[in-house]
Amino acid sequence: MTEQPHSWTANTAQEALDILDAARKLIEAGMLSLAPGDGAARWKAQQTAPLHLTITMDETPLGQLVADRHASRHGGAL
Repeated sequence: MTEQPHSWTANTAQEALDILDAARKLIEAGMLSLAPGDGAARWKAQQTAPLHLTITMDETPLGQLVADRHASRHGGAL
């Protein structure tokens, strides 16, 4: 069975964390199928199992919120 690539989009910090958790669980499930019940074999397989993962993250909006909050607490001085 050939797996199709997964694609997710997050618009909030919580959504991003949920997606990262889901991706990790998918990887772990695959590794459990590859080496069930054997932690040492699974760890070794993880070192060489092919997997392509690309993450693009734009923290600009979050950084602006942090800067705005900091400025409001310190009278606009950074």
